Amino acid sequence: YWGDPPAIDTVQVQFFEDTAQMRNAMAAGEIDFNWNEFAPAERASLTEEEGITISETEGGRIRYIIIDVTAAPFDDPEVRRAMSASIDRQRIIDEVFEGAGVPLYSMIPSTFDVNADYMSDIEAEVPEGTEIELWYPLNKYGDTEADVAETIARSLEEAGFTVTTQSADWAAEYSDNTTTGTYSVYLLGWYPDYIDPDAYIDPFYGGGYIPYYQDEEMQQLIRDQQTAEIDSEERAQIFDEIQQKAAEDVPYIPLYEEGQTVYHADSVTGVEETLTPAQQTWYYVLSKEG
Repeated sequence: YWGDPPAIDTVQVQFFEDTAQMRNAMAAGEIDFNWNEFAPAERASLTEEEGITISETEGGRIRYIIIDVTAAPFDDPEVRRAMSASIDRQRIIDEVFEGAGVPLYSMIPSTFDVNADYMSDIEAEVPEGTEIELWYPLNKYGDTEADVAETIARSLEEAGFTVTTQSADWAAEYSDNTTTGTYSVYLLGWYPDYIDPDAYIDPFYGGGYIPYYQDEEMQQLIRDQQTAEIDSEERAQIFDEIQQKAAEDVPYIPLYEEGQTVYHADSVTGVEETLTPAQQTWYYVLSKEG
């Protein structure tokens, strides 16, 4: 490597048992930098602390529901469409995250120009007696995950579904069951592997990452057309067709998108250089004054 050396010689990474301890350590000046890891109440309290800056970018991280479209009653597209139409996304953002987030109606977040909403105006009747067991992971997306699941459950129940929520530890159980058919309806999240809308399409609708949804027409749109097209306008039209079909079939229910939130001491510089669509923390661009 022949480029410029990192702006700082050493980075010490410190682990905490819970975010409350970490919040107190930041307020006391014991740590200088944190990325995305504070709960809404802790975030609000840090805005009042002197010497701490909160920096944000637009979304890129998304949360969504996966549906096993091979399992009854979710093999009926009308059931899935009714589920999507029943979930109040803004309610999740307001009640769980105190307004931090953007409702999402496509797996492609709004940071990409090709994002198109064909889901928010879905109308579908809730089939009488439809029961949903909604699973969510523990120790993966922070302390708010149970609140996210319960808020979704309330929306579904108010629409006429019967919902129970279930949880499992991410490392011990949940991560092993995301593609096995153990859960029929469950929560997951996604960060981009590469900065292109295809990173939010092919892994899901292309049939690679999640095995349940296998649609020949959709795969042709993705593999034979979108990935082979280099003209940006033509490619944008194909993404539009993909999102229209996604709203018809609804194998996934997009929920909301989040940006990067970085909490840092005022003495830390270079933060804006790591707030990129890559959604990664680049320590080598950071430095500390004093």
